[in-house]
Amino acid sequence: MDDNFFCRDLAGKRHLRSYLKAAILIVIFMGLVVVYALWQRAQMMAVVNAPARPVVWEPTPTSIPPTATPTATPFVVTCPTNPSDWTFSYPYPGYDGNLHKIEPACVYEGLERTAAWVLLASSMGYSGNEAAEALGFAEMPFKPVYKMKIMTDFSKGPMEATVAWPALSFIPEVHFWRIRPDGRPAVIFTMRGCYRTRSIVGNQVEEWGDYPVMCVLSGDTEGEWFVGEWGSKRFAAHSDYGGWRGFDQFGYAGNGAWVYLGHKKTTYPLAGLSDISEDRTFLAAAHGVAVWDEDWVEQTYGITMRELPLDWQSLGIDDQKSMMDSFVASLDKILKK
Repeated sequence: MDDNFFCRDLAGKRHLRSYLKAAILIVIFMGLVVVYALWQRAQMMAVVNAPARPVVWEPTPTSIPPTATPTATPFVVTCPTNPSDWTFSYPYPGYDGNLHKIEPACVYEGLERTAAWVLLASSMGYSGNEAAEALGFAEMPFKPVYKMKIMTDFSKGPMEATVAWPALSFIPEVHFWRIRPDGRPAVIFTMRGCYRTRSIVGNQVEEWGDYPVMCVLSGDTEGEWFVGEWGSKRFAAHSDYGGWRGFDQFGYAGNGAWVYLGHKKTTYPLAGLSDISEDRTFLAAAHGVAVWDEDWVEQTYGITMRELPLDWQSLGIDDQKSMMDSFVASLDKILKK
């Protein structure tokens, strides 16, 4: 046993063998490691099992630069004014005629304003100049012609049409009203559709209109009274005809502006038409616009009917012929320019 653990030097003294010394050192080191590990675990468990304490955080004050207030960049939506940038499509399923819907819808804004001018100057008692000023026109949007080429719903191509005009006040002192029995304006416009004034013949594109795009509105006159005032002359004519429908033509003059040209001379009695109100509502919705009447003018532009002459229903028709003769003569001068 002694020989396993000890050895003797030359003097006969015993000493621990080297491997035994190394083993003892390893055991001592391992013991220290175990003790240290147990101490670390005890420290960790003390933290885990300790009662909760509030955490106090005192941030170091730092200067924060002020945030610049963002400046809003105006968002401007411009409507294309070149008809080549417009899209023409059928206004509703099942329709395959010539009168189309234009997109984008903002194209109609200028047309609406011109339609409002016609309503004001033909049935709401304003002169053409008064109506133009109220709507922001620099001049009256009226370019009458005797004849013109137009497209109808199902015509196979452009057709020559004779043009007529309502009693439209383009003379400063003249005021006209088209009135229902209850005293309200009687003319109502409904969008029927628009078309490009060109045709494809073979491989060629034929331009045949004075305006690149035309729009057609049906103008229904429901009134029984036609009232006029020109200076001291006044009249109020009553009719039992029952109203009529004309098809009014508007031409695109460029830069978002539209002009009124007149209506196809042939008109149609309203008595021969059915579901008139439903027809107006349906077509207006199909084109994405409103039915254009007195209420629409007031809601859109804040303009109400001009006051009728005092006791207008008793004015009679004595002055009507002289007034209308002067009106026609003035219109002829415009057409001959």
